[in-house]
Amino acid sequence: MRAKIFILAVLVAAVWGMIGFTPGIAGGGGGGVFQDLLPSHPAYKYVVYLLDKGIITVDPSGTFRADESLTRGTGAIWIAKAVQYLEGQKPAVDVQGLTQKISSLEGRVRQVEQDIVQVVREVQTLKSSVSSLSTRVSKLEQQGPAQVQGLAGKMQLALIVGITGVVLSLAALALYFFG
Repeated sequence: MRAKIFILAVLVAAVWGMIGFTPGIAGGGGGGVFQDLLPSHPAYKYVVYLLDKGIITVDPSGTFRADESLTRGTGAIWIAKAVQYLEGQKPAVDVQGLTQKISSLEGRVRQVEQDIVQVVREVQTLKSSVSSLSTRVSKLEQQGPAQVQGLAGKMQLALIVGITGVVLSLAALALYFFG
């Protein structure tokens, strides 16, 4: 918003500074808004636009007073009115763009839900495998302590490697979908 105000102020100051006076043109009423500003003048449509927006006003005599210089006070009034006009405008809402983004997000959420269901199934399968392995280890422990000692160490290592793999897989999925 400040950029618009700054650009408007610079534009008004530059135009008025270059030409040294207001953009009125002596012309005696040729059907225009002002008695001294003809519709054929290049600035006419801009002056009328500013008039329509309430940024400038018609002099009580119906003239634009083309030969007068723009005073700092008048410039400040015009800029303040332009700022008030700009602040009163509401930004347009891109409903179609928002709808597309929502649809895209809905599709991504559905995909994440499906992936989570798949991960839950895999975790259930792993739990079942761990339970089965625990049962087998218990049976082996009953068969002989010496054999079990070596097998138990291997099983623990395999279990730790397996659980580490599951944790790393879940972390990778989380980073993929939420990172």
